[in-house]
Amino acid sequence: MGHKHDKKIGLKKRLQDSEVKITESILRWKHRKEGSPLPDKEILEQQSRRVTDQANTIVTKRLKNIWSHIKDEYKKTQDKEDR
Repeated sequence: MGHKHDKKIGLKKRLQDSEVKITESILRWKHRKEGSPLPDKEILEQQSRRVTDQANTIVTKRLKNIWSHIKDEYKKTQDKEDR
């Protein structure tokens, strides 16, 4: 289990780092477009991590909500078939 678990954690970390780098690129583009100065590298990374975390939280909540609706609809169809 240890080796597979380590690979899973490594993959998850790489994906999170990729999300942050993409977010950094978008924030840099936004600053250039608005003509505002770029923040320091550390601040830009903190902002990118915060935005990425917020986006992941929103996506997770919405997916849970969608999954809940799917299960409810499935249960309704099963209840109708049992009658």
